[in-house]
Amino acid sequence: MLEAFRVRGVGRTFLVPDAVPRRTSRRAAGARARRARLRSRRVPRATESADCVVFRRRAARRAVVTTNVMTGGGGNYEAWLGELLESIPFLQYLGAQLVRCGCGEAVLHLDVQAHHRNSWGVAHGGLVMTLLDSAMGLAAQNPGSGTSPGMATVQMSSQFIHGAAGRLVARARVVHRSLALVFCEASVVDSRESLCAQGMAAFKRLSVSPSKSGA
Repeated sequence: MLEAFRVRGVGRTFLVPDAVPRRTSRRAAGARARRARLRSRRVPRATESADCVVFRRRAARRAVVTTNVMTGGGGNYEAWLGELLESIPFLQYLGAQLVRCGCGEAVLHLDVQAHHRNSWGVAHGGLVMTLLDSAMGLAAQNPGSGTSPGMATVQMSSQFIHGAAGRLVARARVVHRSLALVFCEASVVDSRESLCAQGMAAFKRLSVSPSKSGA
């Protein structure tokens, strides 16, 4: 069957098969239907993202490590922290207290005594740097996970904001982990939560404990 139409401004009449436009319309409708079906079957982008998969896996591992650390291998958490502190005699000598450790974080407390002060009557800079280094080292080591016997500081930078006195709190966390190095940041605040110092450091994973290697 032919359909006649007139082209405006030309004055001529053309005869074309009326099935052509109908066939084109059916094709377009079929294509739209297929696209609609594909959209309905498509998984949301957020759930199929590789970053989301990595995040879920890390969260699962973090939950396992948290359980191991908080139970101290089946015992009391505070007792486990005490045993961990005993493995670092220098921190014991200074009088530091390990309050939290695990999951890439560590918190140390220390009450500044007379023998901790410098000639200005505030905590010696070496003491503050020791707190920064020790807190970051514990955070990097991630004790309780069984992944590494220890860490060695290969680089450290620190900035002193103002004199530290009273109770000092050193908080550290892991910023990034690679196959060979762990990068951390830490801060030291006083009892008024005023920032006294901050630092960053890189640690090397040790395959053998220094005490066993004789280093």
